[in-house]
Amino acid sequence: MPRFKLDDALGVFGAHGVAGLSGGLLTGVFADPAITQYVYPGLTGAYFGNVDELGWQALAAIVVIVYAFVVSYFLLRLIGFLTPLRESDDKLKVGDLAIHGEIGEDLEE
Repeated sequence: MPRFKLDDALGVFGAHGVAGLSGGLLTGVFADPAITQYVYPGLTGAYFGNVDELGWQALAAIVVIVYAFVVSYFLLRLIGFLTPLRESDDKLKVGDLAIHGEIGEDLEE
């Protein structure tokens, strides 16, 4: 995500963040009473007339986002006191050879 200057080489935000948020919200839209009767009888989504369910799903998404941010922030601060979270710029310029002692992918060929 170069626009935000975040390094997400594995696509974790797209795979888990966007997919989880859209799936959670769409559950509030398309919760089918024919299916949910086995889990929570009476639960219906906005498409079936229960617009409140979409609100509950949105609230749950906000709670999860805030919780994940706060816990991650404090854990990273704690880890940052024990060990550096980022390599020096010199090591980052050299790459895998300076950090791991080997070359993972040779890009100079």
